[in-house]
Amino acid sequence: MLTLFRNFLSGLPYNLRRVTSGRGFIGEIDGLRFLAILPVVLQHFSERVYRGVSPLRSASDTTLADIFSHGHIGVYIFFAISGFILALPFGRYALQQGSAVSLKTYYIRRLTRLEPPFLLVMTLFFLILVFLKNENFQELFPHFLASCFYLHRIIYGEWSPINPPTWTLEIEVQFYILAPFLAALLFRISNKFIRRLSVIVLIVIKIVLANTTSWYDDLRLTLPYVIEFFLIGVLMADVFLTEWKDEIPKSLLFDFLAVISIITVFCSWTWDKNLSWKFVFAGALFLTFYSCFRSIYVSRFFSNPWLTAIGGMCYSIYLIHLGFAEFFASFLKRITPFNDFTTNCLFGLLLFLPALFIISTIFFLAVEKPCMDPKWPQKLAARIKGTF
Repeated sequence: MLTLFRNFLSGLPYNLRRVTSGRGFIGEIDGLRFLAILPVVLQHFSERVYRGVSPLRSASDTTLADIFSHGHIGVYIFFAISGFILALPFGRYALQQGSAVSLKTYYIRRLTRLEPPFLLVMTLFFLILVFLKNENFQELFPHFLASCFYLHRIIYGEWSPINPPTWTLEIEVQFYILAPFLAALLFRISNKFIRRLSVIVLIVIKIVLANTTSWYDDLRLTLPYVIEFFLIGVLMADVFLTEWKDEIPKSLLFDFLAVISIITVFCSWTWDKNLSWKFVFAGALFLTFYSCFRSIYVSRFFSNPWLTAIGGMCYSIYLIHLGFAEFFASFLKRITPFNDFTTNCLFGLLLFLPALFIISTIFFLAVEKPCMDPKWPQKLAARIKGTF
């Protein structure tokens, strides 16, 4: 029995690995997904603790809450990852390293890959809010419909009350629509220096506009407001495709740079609100990606099977973590023997994180991973037809 359990644990991260298309699995990217999802989960859980279990009463409480309040940085890492992943196939084709990408196949693939888990969770949360939280059906239903079509920010100007973190998914969908045309336009520039300079100029223009004009605030929670993070990923895809065709050269120097850049990413956004630090943040984010690929030990760390497994199912975690955190906070309030926020938050995390992992694993294996098979709609239709 013990041997079976050990075999199960040793094989679990490989069973949780995402089903990839194209040219295979990139361990560092799923490791960076882990780096992105962790601060998001920590922030949302800590917020539920100090709102519903223990308010902030001491300086140490405030310090811990502040440390855990940087989930938005994880979101920006996700955006950069999306820019990287979605630019790869179009970049390969433009650089004559791969076949043409059918736009029809691309959009259908995005739809069948992401929609079923999303719609299932949104419907579940909607029903919970109506039947268990006694929310008004007529008032909430239009928000539900807008959320299902990724239009809530456009219609209501704010995130969805059904599942607030999905504002980022609305932005992701906006980029999914734009990505083929943006990548085709950029990779059409044959001179790599001019091509990369063009991307950098776009990043600089966006940062300057966002920090020197008041009208840019009207674009909050939309793609133009965060486009520079996607462009950082596109720039990284350019380097990946052109500089590392055969293998990625590794150096211990980049382990040092990776650590420094990750620390800078999680600190520089809060050091100052002036324009210069926004450029520091953008540069550090790019260097984080670049160094993670070129490092030795940091690359191994982010390619660890457990980290890549958790990072690989980050979409499942992202969809369900806030709703589960709400439930868990109410449970924690009933069982905790502690009164202060710091102890309750750390004690709660010891219980919450393993529970979230288990629930996310079940959801990932039952819902998300099957949808990673590009042919799952045809297989499902054939099964239904065979049944009748």
